[in-house]
Amino acid sequence: MGEFIMSFTGLCCFVPDHDITDDSHRGNNRMMVLLVETKNDPPGHGGHGGHAHIKHLPLLVCPYESVDRAGNSRTEDDREGKWAIFFLDDQEIWLEEATDEPQLQVIYYGDSGEECPTLENARSFAWVAPMAEMSPGSQFIKYHCLYEVDEAHPLHTSVTTRMKLTKGEVGSKSFAAVCGGDIKWKFRNHRQVLSDSVYYKVEFNAENLVLNTKLIRRSENEQVMKAFPDGPFSVRQIRLRQNPQSVVEAAIRNMPRTYVPTTDPLSEPGDSHFAHFYKFSSQGNPTVVIPQKDTLCSPRLDLRSVVPERYKFLYEPDHGGSPTCPPTMGIRPPDEEASERKE
Repeated sequence: MGEFIMSFTGLCCFVPDHDITDDSHRGNNRMMVLLVETKNDPPGHGGHGGHAHIKHLPLLVCPYESVDRAGNSRTEDDREGKWAIFFLDDQEIWLEEATDEPQLQVIYYGDSGEECPTLENARSFAWVAPMAEMSPGSQFIKYHCLYEVDEAHPLHTSVTTRMKLTKGEVGSKSFAAVCGGDIKWKFRNHRQVLSDSVYYKVEFNAENLVLNTKLIRRSENEQVMKAFPDGPFSVRQIRLRQNPQSVVEAAIRNMPRTYVPTTDPLSEPGDSHFAHFYKFSSQGNPTVVIPQKDTLCSPRLDLRSVVPERYKFLYEPDHGGSPTCPPTMGIRPPDEEASERKE
């Protein structure tokens, strides 16, 4: 038995089956993670903090030495130092051991999601940027981003990668911050610190962790097509070995490949690329509101001080997120809308 720990960073939208504040679904939820495509301009905004458009790339990143390359396993598409890189364009991902039964625990504390976090509530999912607070009405996600995919029912083109979480635990991992403190963001009349990285933790029974990857459409990324020689709807497996602590680590990122943070992230008032998330909205003409950097919550929380020793490696500098590309949380469409879309 081992433990799988995955971080999500960048333009990732989390869509739970049930309201995360609902105690009756605290340990029996499910969540769809949608990575938004950035090849096309976002609605309402064209740049990134006033700069030219920068493409974000969906990647799976893991320690190079953890990849099991035996047999017909999928091997990495690239390498950067100690990291193996898998391109995730136009793919769906799921754990081999996962079932569809809702067994996901979404960490939530009632005193979280406003102003500044504490060490006691820092893991709460409420620190993930809420679309409902930014632009009420825009938080409902298109049904075609969420349903099962086959040749007759293609996934919405705004989704470049998708992963369903059905068991385990999910919560905030770290916050968008600078040396002086955690960044407090403002949108409409709301202010709060935002997660720049979300963690997902789950136990597995096999010797290796197996991730299934399915090509959901033809990809413009030639390396992705090489990884799937049988074409769309074929499945390849990524097998990852446990480290000496019986942990398998990986990260899913939807960020610029060569992202270099500015020396002063507060000099960029907001991230216009956040507007890409509105491509998911079922609202016909959503009001595009992006979070703006406001002030700092000082001093910066030392999150390493409250995690077990075996997890402290997750807070090394090369495991961090981007202070300018926070993930977000959307809401499933109302049941009656979903029913109409199925018919």
